Amino acid sequence: MRELVRIVVPTGGIAMGTKVYTASGEEIRGVSKIEIRPMDATSIVEAVLTIVVDPGTIEAHPLLSMESLEQAAAFRGFKLVPITD
Repeated sequence: MRELVRIVVPTGGIAMGTKVYTASGEEIRGVSKIEIRPMDATSIVEAVLTIVVDPGTIEAHPLLSMESLEQAAAFRGFKLVPITD
């Protein structure tokens, strides 16, 4: 299920001061850009939000290719070797 958000543009219609809220009414802070995707009469409104976050708070692991891992290891002076049992 998709969560709906509410985008509120201030009186006067200028972008500065626009606020974005979750379905429960909590403000989403740190929004630096809002892009409304092109739509037609039968589509739903989709918005892409750019949000400034502290990199230390992101809990994710990038998916790296073997080539990327080898380059990262070489940059640090290491070489990847297979694990043997």
